[in-house]
Amino acid sequence: MEEKCPEKRPWYRNPKLHILLLLLFVLGLRFLQPSNLHNITGLEKVHVERVVDGDTLIIDKEDHARLRMIGIDTPESVNPYQKELNCEEGKIASQYVKDLVEGKDVYLEYDHKYKDRFSRILAYVYLDEKGEHMLQMDLLDKGYARLMLLKPNTRYKKEFINAAQNAKDHQVGFWSHEIFKSTNPIE
Repeated sequence: MEEKCPEKRPWYRNPKLHILLLLLFVLGLRFLQPSNLHNITGLEKVHVERVVDGDTLIIDKEDHARLRMIGIDTPESVNPYQKELNCEEGKIASQYVKDLVEGKDVYLEYDHKYKDRFSRILAYVYLDEKGEHMLQMDLLDKGYARLMLLKPNTRYKKEFINAAQNAKDHQVGFWSHEIFKSTNPIE
C-alpha cells in the first residue's frame, strides 16, 4: 500500500499566520485611539515666558522665541509702529491670554510652515498635553479673535471658520463692538 504525503497548505491558509496577523492588527489599533492621535503628530511642551499680545507669545525655545498663533488675529494692544491701532479690545484679549498661559507650560502643534517672514514660530497652542483645548479655538469661540487664515497653515480651517461664524452670529465678545462690525469672519 502506498502512503500519500499530506497535502501541503498554501501559506495564506496557515492558522498560525492568521493568529499573528490578528494580534498585529489589535496591537496596531491601540495606537490609533483618539487619546494618542496628537502623540503621533507630536505636541511639543514649551514654557510661556511672556504674553506680548492676544496672538503672540514669548516662549522658552530658540533663545526666547516669538510665537505667532496660527489662524487668528486679535486686536492690537502694543503695536509700537502704529499706535493708533492699539485699543481697549486688544488689551482685553491680551489680558485674557496672559491669565491663561503666562508663566505656564503649553503644548505646540506645527503645520506646514514653521516660521513667518518675521522669524516668528507659527503653531497651534494647546493648554493641555492631550491636545483637547486649543487656545485659538477658545479665542474664536469667545469672540476675542477673528480669522487670519494664511496658506499653507490651514489644518483647522473648517473648525476655525465655524467658531468665528458662530461668535459673529451670536454677537459674542468683540463681534458686538465696532472693532469687528465691518469684518467678515470668513475672510
